[in-house]
Amino acid sequence: MITRYADPRVDAISCDEAKVKRWQDSELAVIEARVNLNLAPRNVFETTKAILEANPCDIGWWLRREKETQHDLTAFIDERLRYIPPEMQAEWHKDMTSYDTEDAAFALALLQFAAIVSEDLEKLIGLMKGFALRERYTLMLERTHGQWAKLRSFGGRILTWLAPLLFAHEQLKRAAANCRQSRISGAIGNYGGGLSPEIEFEALRILGLTPFYGATQILPRIVQAPLAQSVRLVGEALGQIAVDFRLGARSGKSLWHEPFAKEQKGSSAMPHKKNTIGTEQIDGMLDLLSGSEASVLRSIQTWEARAIEQSCVERVAWPDLFHEILRMISVMHRVLGGMVIYRDHMLQEIQDSRETYASDEAKNFLALECGKRGIEFETAYRIVQLASFCAFKPTEYWAKVRETRPSFDLREADELLQESYNAPFKQSLGIKEIIKKGKLFRVEGLKATEKDVASWNVFLSEIFSGADTRARWDALFNPSYLLKGEGFLFSKILG
Repeated sequence: MITRYADPRVDAISCDEAKVKRWQDSELAVIEARVNLNLAPRNVFETTKAILEANPCDIGWWLRREKETQHDLTAFIDERLRYIPPEMQAEWHKDMTSYDTEDAAFALALLQFAAIVSEDLEKLIGLMKGFALRERYTLMLERTHGQWAKLRSFGGRILTWLAPLLFAHEQLKRAAANCRQSRISGAIGNYGGGLSPEIEFEALRILGLTPFYGATQILPRIVQAPLAQSVRLVGEALGQIAVDFRLGARSGKSLWHEPFAKEQKGSSAMPHKKNTIGTEQIDGMLDLLSGSEASVLRSIQTWEARAIEQSCVERVAWPDLFHEILRMISVMHRVLGGMVIYRDHMLQEIQDSRETYASDEAKNFLALECGKRGIEFETAYRIVQLASFCAFKPTEYWAKVRETRPSFDLREADELLQESYNAPFKQSLGIKEIIKKGKLFRVEGLKATEKDVASWNVFLSEIFSGADTRARWDALFNPSYLLKGEGFLFSKILG
């Protein structure tokens, strides 16, 4: 991973010094297991451990030896033997093959990687929980298919970001638990030579791991693959937040923006811009993460008992996977932690919707009234649909602009723009008043005839003649009615 996106904690785990230290721990665990099972004298373990810990692996010597042997693990074994007394060398790497050492060490690395991701996720989740509670009663207009739909609290929107992230985090923890399984079972996995299930169990216990029974010379990579998949799920949950964030930050009535530093520039050409560079980067990192995950999954298969095609993948793809997800979490934490919220725009957008946010409730209300009078349900739907079209019909001036195409020169466009600044913008009534007062009118593009509209207005006048009916109707459009179910979601998701 290039420095720009690298996480130093991942580098600290995947660097050569840390890797050979884990190899050494695996080798020592096998000697200690033999001692615990009365298969080797205790002084061999204690002396070997003390000497090796006092003399860390010489990375330069090891790498030079690897060039000669073309085998990094045997080069490591040779480097360590330089310090072990000759009378104790027979116990070093005794009966073991390379991946008896490396598999357990690699499992430990994966557990360390996963723990860092989980720790950072916990912090982000805590931030989002507090954020959701603070915005519990901030109103916004939700969209489906990119179209205005229903009311929601901004806190409720944050819950929809949080819930998939919580699910992905749980999958990550489960997958990480699987990675505690490993093997120290010999060259083809059947405990040949002097290894035994008892030595394997005890050595893995010392390392904090458990045996996987049925391995070949390597642990089946299908055991570890779910960890990569769960990291991808975390990335997808963050990617969904990023996409929603970018949509809400578009120009017009932006609902929010990313934090913007005092010296920051949004564009080299256009000084007014505040580009969503953080959430765009998250989407890009998700592309990289997808490639890393794919490499891990494609390396599950191996020729018979052992081949090394997965070796290069594990040296590159696994560390990169964690660099990428940690970068995504870090950027998201910064974005949400410094998010600029335009609550005024949220409220203005609700106003601009002309109360169509309650069109479903309005339809159902009218359907009941239709039923009482023997009128079919479809009429209720068509009345609310027509009222919505009426509410959004442009004023006479803007209707003319809609049909006007400047055709002479740019000066005509200049005049049109200047004139538009003082023009009335919208109809004054929303669907609540249009329907309650029986002010429907025919709109081109809908099937309703003048006769239909006239009969519907009469019908509406009859329905809303009583004060009680009008009060029940008005209540349908109140947030306290429309959002009363959100409390359940807050209690279930936040606990």
